[in-house]
Formats: sequence, C-alpha cells, structure tokens
Amino acid sequence: MVEAVTAPPKYHWRDLSFMGTAACVDAGETMDIEAACDPVYGQMDDLLEILTRSKALHIMLVLDQKGHPMRFTDLKRRVDSSSTTVSRRLKELQDYGLIEQTADSEEAGGYALTEQARTLSPIFHDLFNWVANRPQ
Repeated sequence: MVEAVTAPPKYHWRDLSFMGTAACVDAGETMDIEAACDPVYGQMDDLLEILTRSKALHIMLVLDQKGHPMRFTDLKRRVDSSSTTVSRRLKELQDYGLIEQTADSEEAGGYALTEQARTLSPIFHDLFNWVANRPQ
C-alpha cells in the first residue's frame, strides 16, 4: 500500500505564530524574538522595507529594463519623481548593495543594478506582471 505524502504546511513570511509552540519555547519562558526567529526573516523585512519606499522598486525595474548604466537625469525622468526622492532612493539602494554607481567614461555618474540585484529580476517582473494582469 502506498502511503500518501502530505506537503509541509506553508507559512506566510509574516506569520511567526508557529514559532511559539511548545517545541520552540518551554512553558513559562518568555520568547526572545531575535533568538527564536530565523535571521532570514529580519533580512527579508529589511529588503522589503527598502523596496516598498516610494519609487524604489520603480528605479530597480527601470535599471533592469535598460540593461546598462543610466545617468541620474535620465533615471529621474523615467521614474517621474523629484530629484530629492530619486537621490534618496538611489543612496538607500546603494547602501543595501542593490545599485552601484559606475565610473565609465561613456556614462559618467551612471547607476546600474549590482550582480546580486540582477538575480531579483525575475521576481520584479513577476510582481509587475501580476499587478498588470490583476482584475480591477
């Protein structure tokens, strides 16, 4: 007889209720979130906090679509935002390691996605397509 295989339960990345079970915390103990949570959750929160700021994801999509470094003014025009907002987002994305400033003579002062950020490209496009195809 073949035994049915059940898939492990799926957890939403924000739902940490499963971590407060007896297997994780002895009765009467207080749970230290830092010790109980997988560090990836915190890193995920950090990434999502940056990407959900005004125009951050838009900047990432534009740079990904362009495929080569873009000057600040071209990027600003494409995302249709103020210089202050674009400048702040570029700084935050650079600090997180998602964007780098290039020093190419052809594109002086250009901005481009880092190699690490390019690995997120399929996710960006899936999000974009999901929103674009979503019923209104």
